[in-house]
Amino acid sequence: MATIIDWILIVISSIFFFKSLGRLLNYKSKTIADYIIIVIYIFNCLPILLDNTIGVPRYTAWFINFQIALDNNLIRIVYALYILASIICLYIYIKLYNPKKTNVYRQNNSIIFKKRVLPILVYLPYLHILVTGNITHYFSYGTAGIRGLTSTFYQLNTALVFISLFSFCCMFFCRKLQKSDYVILFTYAFSLIWIDGKRYIVVTLIITFLFFLLNSVNVEHKKPPIKKALVVIFLVLIVFNSIYSLYVKPIAESSSDSMYMSYRIDYGRDDVTKFVLYRELISNDPILDYRGETFLSTIFTLVPRAVWPSKPYPHYRYLTSALYGTSSPLDIPAGMTPSLYEMSVANLGVFLGIITTIFILIFSCLWADNSKSIPRKGLYLLLIIGLLTQSMDALIVYMAIAPLSAFASWAKRSVRSKHRFKIEQKVKG
Repeated sequence: MATIIDWILIVISSIFFFKSLGRLLNYKSKTIADYIIIVIYIFNCLPILLDNTIGVPRYTAWFINFQIALDNNLIRIVYALYILASIICLYIYIKLYNPKKTNVYRQNNSIIFKKRVLPILVYLPYLHILVTGNITHYFSYGTAGIRGLTSTFYQLNTALVFISLFSFCCMFFCRKLQKSDYVILFTYAFSLIWIDGKRYIVVTLIITFLFFLLNSVNVEHKKPPIKKALVVIFLVLIVFNSIYSLYVKPIAESSSDSMYMSYRIDYGRDDVTKFVLYRELISNDPILDYRGETFLSTIFTLVPRAVWPSKPYPHYRYLTSALYGTSSPLDIPAGMTPSLYEMSVANLGVFLGIITTIFILIFSCLWADNSKSIPRKGLYLLLIIGLLTQSMDALIVYMAIAPLSAFASWAKRSVRSKHRFKIEQKVKG
């Protein structure tokens, strides 16, 4: 039964994936939900296809609890139905959403990210490395642990990387690009990949650049050869992943089994979701101390621990502690990357968690799609992708900027409306 449900998920999600990808590559997409379906397919559905063709990874050492969860048939069924429900709802949303007008990004009118400020923001992660004297740690490629960087420094620099990425896109894609500009684009992308040191940044860069390019002035006349570019990027990604697994990621050895496990841990979010479902449904031992614990930590991230000493820790700490079997969320050798799918279940239970995840995805897409600003829509897209693939403490800057940007836009419209009203009153008088 579990295998049948798996293949239903595989077939339906693959159809949705290729439909969304086709709309994007043919410049027919009208909603960011197409990007979200692609991300969900890569991180949550493709692993199930691999399980049923290549096989389930042989998890070892710290990750042995993944094996127990992935081998349980009930968990396989619940997980497949969970993901299936979310992508079906997203597909229905795509079919029903009909924008009144399609905006094109021609010029930067941001109140916060002004033209003069953007270059400074783009250089922030590089300046941070120079000022703190950590430049020698970046002479070789690797994760923060391999480079000997502190977690505090790396977390701050990751936040600056995301600010830099968004600022670069606002500055770079608001004009018509020349062939020489793409050299700048690839150079900048390579520098961020080198600085960040983790594989997820590659997918984030591809999705972000693709969104801004497809919504920029560059698609109004001659369409960029995106299909050919994606083929090249895909081949480069395979080579990059293999090198990373062999020489950068310490859990990977030269064996194919170890490389496969490394790939699945980094690019899959099925393992952590199934693990949390197993703790909820089979072990009856939730990974959190109480419901809503890490939702609180996300909402109140900016509140200093000195003000709230008992403030919950970021979600990834509880997830990693439960997976590794450590005595405390602080006693972990490394951090497992969480996902909205498992975070909702851990905080609200299975039934409410599933409903909450679907609601968040649909509401977020609707909120982003209704934004008239392309950069702000791109900001919301990055937040949603972060929810699905990253720990939210890495995206704290976006979480702060998004509502601030929306409020600034509302205030700007209000001032203009009042000014227009006064002019009309003077004309009538």
